[in-house]
Amino acid sequence: MADVIVRFSLSNDLNRLSFIIRAATPPAFRRKMSAETIQMEPMTRAFKHWQNLGVGAILLALNLYLVTTASSLISETSATVQGWAVLIVAGYAFIAAIYLATTTLSDHNPLPQVLPRILDHTKAFVIGAVFYGIGYFLISRAASLSTNQIIAQAIALIVGAALVLVSTITAISAALTRLDK
Repeated sequence: MADVIVRFSLSNDLNRLSFIIRAATPPAFRRKMSAETIQMEPMTRAFKHWQNLGVGAILLALNLYLVTTASSLISETSATVQGWAVLIVAGYAFIAAIYLATTTLSDHNPLPQVLPRILDHTKAFVIGAVFYGIGYFLISRAASLSTNQIIAQAIALIVGAALVLVSTITAISAALTRLDK
């Protein structure tokens, strides 16, 4: 006896219910059915909470605007406090966008439940935003170094990319863990 999973949706309900039915089915049918389920499931899951993706896209656009603004505030000769503050706010927007996109992977995270959690994770997000700001600064300044400083360019790019990745991991880990209040 083999297990066959039958899935169906209730009307006006986006959540899926799964029932396991014992049935004897040919092996080829089982493989084909499971392959179709695997191929359709990621797209269904990704767009289940499309509102989270929409707000995340707006935050990512805000991040790009703020990074452009911060680049003009932090020049070759001076790095102003306002430029660093704008970079940190851009990092917070980046982390919030990644957080919102990652929350679509869980089953019960509609936008009204997710938005307050962005503020609940403020301490972790601010630390990640500082890492993002420093990482972006290193990446952007590595390109402006002269060609005879290739080792400095490589180190700045690697360290900057690592810091941006740390900020991304901060957002993903926050989205996949629950806060206990």
